[in-house]
Amino acid sequence: MDNWLAWLIIVLTIGLVIFQIWKDRTAFPRFVALKKSEDRRKHMRNWLFSGILKFSGLGVLGLFLLGHLDALTGFPDILSDPLNSLLNSLGIGDSAANLILWAFVGVFVLIMVVLTILPALMDTSEMPDDGVFAMLPRNPKEMGWTAALSVNAGIGEEIFFRCLLPIAVIEATGSFSAALLICTLLFGFAHGYQGIVGVMTTMFVGAVFLVIYLLSGSLWFAMALHIATDLRGLVILPLILKWFDRFPDDVQESGETPANVLP
Repeated sequence: MDNWLAWLIIVLTIGLVIFQIWKDRTAFPRFVALKKSEDRRKHMRNWLFSGILKFSGLGVLGLFLLGHLDALTGFPDILSDPLNSLLNSLGIGDSAANLILWAFVGVFVLIMVVLTILPALMDTSEMPDDGVFAMLPRNPKEMGWTAALSVNAGIGEEIFFRCLLPIAVIEATGSFSAALLICTLLFGFAHGYQGIVGVMTTMFVGAVFLVIYLLSGSLWFAMALHIATDLRGLVILPLILKWFDRFPDDVQESGETPANVLP
């Protein structure tokens, strides 16, 4: 198959990320400034449906057009062949690869657990509620949307950035290393609203998810870890921080009272 379609997907992805960065420069500060929970939930709802379209929808469509729709259920040869060549060149056999995989998973899960427990041991009263902290839900209804956003991001972003994009880069350039680099960089830049530190952190997390996907050969395993990671930040952490207590008016607006939301 001619690689023009793969190049088109790469160019469109770069354009999508640039547009997302440009849009978030004004859209995210507007969200941060919102006070009414109803308005915040409206934005979350828009994010959810636009995310489904951009990443899940376009990701599946791109795989279909490239003839790699089977990558959703299995590990495609276009990724496994160069991966095996790389591992063989490094003298890494199947046993060592499995050890590396579970080491990555274990360390990553341990870090997530520590980052979840630490806030419970700290004085969080001085934590800001703007910036990226504005994403934390302020009442049960908002938490429903942040949970949905977490699941959608875990599914859609893995399809798009860990599956479609590497395949498209390899189809276009024949370079496995370029595929790894480009999908990691663009995944980080797509989260530009989080600032420089957030982008760098997201790149690192994306690289970890990519390694786990490649070594496990399971896109759904990477999705599960991604979903769990986002749920930690947008559902579990707010409960630990008792975030609802900061916004009693929002809790009442959601139809609950502060006393019966949290133990």
